[in-house]
Amino acid sequence: MKALVFNCGSSSLKFELIELDESLRGPTTLASGKVEEIGQRATAKFIGADGKESSSAAPASNHPDAPASNHKD
Repeated sequence: MKALVFNCGSSSLKFELIELDESLRGPTTLASGKVEEIGQRATAKFIGADGKESSSAAPASNHPDAPASNHKD
């Protein structure tokens, strides 16, 4: 089973995509990231399952806009 977990603060958004095995012994992180200083100075950091990181900076006026405006492939 996979779960997408969000933690929303007043000016930040953190997330983690996890996978639980059937024994429920512990989650495996598939991806994670965070957007901080939501507003004109938003910065984002994404970490994939391979450990590769990507970062960017772009305005994000609110929490729903944060992941889309800061993610670059």
